[in-house]
Formats: sequence, structure tokens, C-alpha cells
Amino acid sequence: MEHLNTITVIGLLLLFGTLEILTGVWRTPNRRKDDWIIDIISMSQLAFLIKPGVIIGTAFMMSWAAPSLHGTLAGLNFWWGLLLFMIPDDFLRYWYHRLAHENQSFWRWHRTHHTTPSYHVSVSYRDNWLWPAFMPGLWWGAALVYMGLGLEFIIGTTIVAAHNVWIHNGLDFDRKLYAIPIIGKIYSASEYIFQSPAQHRAHHGLGEGGVPFGNYGQLLFIWDTLFGTATFPKATRPERYGVIHETYDSWQAQLWWPFVKSNKEGSDIG
Repeated sequence: MEHLNTITVIGLLLLFGTLEILTGVWRTPNRRKDDWIIDIISMSQLAFLIKPGVIIGTAFMMSWAAPSLHGTLAGLNFWWGLLLFMIPDDFLRYWYHRLAHENQSFWRWHRTHHTTPSYHVSVSYRDNWLWPAFMPGLWWGAALVYMGLGLEFIIGTTIVAAHNVWIHNGLDFDRKLYAIPIIGKIYSASEYIFQSPAQHRAHHGLGEGGVPFGNYGQLLFIWDTLFGTATFPKATRPERYGVIHETYDSWQAQLWWPFVKSNKEGSDIG
């Protein structure tokens, strides 16, 4: 069970990646060779270094600072425990993500996720190390694991991870759903609550159909709906993807800034 998240993510990445190859989506002429390196290394360091490090580090700190909390939530009903993890996690993700796009300093942490000029499923976990390492929801989840909600954390993170891969797929087949009677209306209504691939494509997009300063939600889109950052592009596809001003850094800087010096000091906020 502890490997459910990894198995699910790898399976979905292979599924969508294969479909993208078969449908020609991966043949993007402006995709740089370094993009593959960034995508693969960022996924690996998250799975094998950052996430385990946060869980172990949180357990160590809490065992020192609050040992009495160990296992205190172990008897909580599973569904209440799952909500206790997922709702705060998603709320924190919204504001963390929004801050990165609206604040110059925090944009440097998140910029790597947007620098590729193409939109493929491999972008799902494309990040500078700082972004996941200080993700507040991950630390919240690690604290709940210490308090006895390990299963809820595994199930919850698997749901979020699967949805993250779903919204980053480059297939665009969901665009046809809007035109189907009844189904299109149901799907459109669901977008007020749950983030859809079309909404996230717009977030990564530039030009007509692009909304880099909006659509910040992860699993739940209701935060965007409530706080005025929601857009509903539906079948409209962005003209292009990337950052507002063309930028290029070495793959090492994109992955490990500030330890590796960046040529761009965040002037391309978007």
C-alpha cells in the first residue's frame, strides 16, 4: 500500500505518454532537449528524496517538539481523516500556487514548471527542488502521518497525484466533451468545483486562450471560483505555452537554483 502513489503515477504517466506518442502530441518542434532531462530528474528527486525527506524530517521534529501527539488520530474514521488531509492540503496549494505567480521572489521557485514551450504529461512534476520541498500541504500531510493518518495520507496523495497527471496530459480529447448534449453541461458544471485539463492548459498557456494569472487550484477549482481567479476556457486551446518573456537557463539552474546560479532573476513572472 505504501507504494500505491508511485505505482499509480508511473502507470498514468506511461499511459498518457504512450497515447501522446501514438497521436503525435509529443512531436513538438520547439521542445528543447534539456526539457526531458528536467522532467525526469525533477520527478525522481521528488519521489526518492524530497517527499521521503519531508516525512522523515517532520516525524523527527514532532517527536522532539510534540511527542504526545504521536498516533493521537489513529482511531479517527477513515473518511473524516481523508478530508482532514485533503481539504487543508488543497486550500494551501491554491494560495502557495497563487503566491508564486503574483510575487516576484516566489516565482523563482515555481518558474521551472512553466519554462517549457510545450505541454505534455511529463510536465506534471517538472519543478525546481524548492517548490515541492516547501509545499505546505506536504508538511501538513507528514504531520498527520505522525499523528496516525498514514493510510489517509497515502490514499489522499494518490488521488491528488492521479489528478495532477490527468490535468497535465496534452491529448486535448476532453475538448470534445463540451459539445456533447447533456454530458457537456454536466462536465462544464463540474469545472466550478474540480480543476479540468482545459482550465490547467489555460493556466500554462499564453496569448489567446492563456490565463497565466488565474486557475491556481490543484484538485478543487472551488477556491478559484470563490476568490475570483477562475476562468472557463472550455474548448479554447492556448496559442502557445511557456513564460511571458522568453527565458532560458541551464537545466542545472532550473532544477537546483539557488545552488546553481540562474541567468534569469525572475523578470519573466507569469
